Amino acid sequence: MRAPSFLICCLAALGPAPAALAADTRFGAEVTFQHDDNVNRGLAGQTRSDQSLTAEGYAARGLVLGPRSGIVSRFSLRATGYREYSDLSHLAAAGRFNWRFQPDPSFTGTWLDVFGSAEVRRHADSPIRDGELLSLGAGVGKYVTDAVRLAANAAYERRFAREGDVFSLTNTRLTGTADWKLNGQATLYGSAAWIGGDQVFSYGTTGSYGPGGYPYAYNGRTDWFSASAWDGAFREGALRFTSYRAEATATVFEIGLNYAITGQHALDMSVSRFDARAKNGPSYDGITARVAYLLRFR
Repeated sequence: MRAPSFLICCLAALGPAPAALAADTRFGAEVTFQHDDNVNRGLAGQTRSDQSLTAEGYAARGLVLGPRSGIVSRFSLRATGYREYSDLSHLAAAGRFNWRFQPDPSFTGTWLDVFGSAEVRRHADSPIRDGELLSLGAGVGKYVTDAVRLAANAAYERRFAREGDVFSLTNTRLTGTADWKLNGQATLYGSAAWIGGDQVFSYGTTGSYGPGGYPYAYNGRTDWFSASAWDGAFREGALRFTSYRAEATATVFEIGLNYAITGQHALDMSVSRFDARAKNGPSYDGITARVAYLLRFR
């Protein structure tokens, strides 16, 4: 079944909140436009760019566990549509939690986080990408001043593919973030992440090969990847792409600006650069740029 090019995720799908929870439950929506100049994670000379539109609705609820700790849970429904490579369009349902403990309850006291998430994702016409995603992690953070906040965390991520092995991925992620509140409305933020584990690379070729796709040799070696398959999402005439799962390291750097229009409306803009290199294999890199409109209903 094909999803429409750009699906809008309606908050009504979340269902009405019980009256007893409504006062403590927050609802919101986000609409994000993104440009990705290497959406296929292709090797040099074979990158493909595309734009996507994402609409997400969520419900979040916080619970105070004591004077120094609390937990926030969040459920969301998300729809993403791609302009050119529509097979990548997908629907997703996700749940997240974050437990925070702050031994020193002062404003600049260091806090500790434990967090996790689970997501189910279904694509328009790319079954090798369908699957479930799980993550679990922990971190620390603090306000250095009333305008500057720093945080760092580590997470374990697991992706289960419903078809084949290429998108069955395991990763460890280390992330550092910094926020700087410029004034009452604008906040500048940045992050740096190191990811170790499995990454997916792609390479296009012509000709007929087996069900595992084209056995791309890097420096004469074909043992740099652990799984491969034809990737129909990027087929272009006689050119067919193979996706490869390989042990790799990746870095992601992001800088962005959040601007509060009112207490309920905000714009969020960011640019990210990503770079991945396979162990004993090739590399890819790219840039994404995004603009998001954020709405909080209560």
